[in-house]
Amino acid sequence: MRILALTGLPGAGKSTVASLAEAQGLPVVSMGDAVREELRRRNLEPTPENFNSLTLGLRRLYGDVAIAVLTLELIRERGYIGAPKLVVDGVRSLAEVEHMKGWPQVESVKVLAVLAPFKDRFIRLYGRRREGDPKTESDLRNRDGAELSVGLGNLIALADVFIVNEGDMEAFAQKATSKIKMWVDQKDP
Repeated sequence: MRILALTGLPGAGKSTVASLAEAQGLPVVSMGDAVREELRRRNLEPTPENFNSLTLGLRRLYGDVAIAVLTLELIRERGYIGAPKLVVDGVRSLAEVEHMKGWPQVESVKVLAVLAPFKDRFIRLYGRRREGDPKTESDLRNRDGAELSVGLGNLIALADVFIVNEGDMEAFAQKATSKIKMWVDQKDP
């Protein structure tokens, strides 16, 4: 199995890339969905506070790969073990990538980092009006700080492929679709 691991700061466009991959017929698993599934198992409301508390608590108890372990469980539940290709959305650290390399039948892991300017990310997140999304730029800086504290910056810096998401959504979708297709065809994007 070949894995394309999507990473980036909140609001960069990872979910858009994941949706484009699904549109190309690729199976996609979100690390966030794995955490939300664990919240359900524990009968906890899926609030941002519970999500963050559980994520940090699991990392304290089980180390930097805790969310990758949950994600592997979700992959098994969905029957994706042995799929030729798999997209994993929301990877946060080099430790998670190294853990993925040891998953059953994994041949390779390529990291695609989605980058976007702070102002663009804030406008996108604020405009979504989802519970837990930042209401102020200060909120987003704090959220970015929390993400970076678990190693996200190192992962982005060492990613195999980068896509910059600024401005035109159509142009971004074309760039992302091209990168995904190159990965599917086993060419370096």
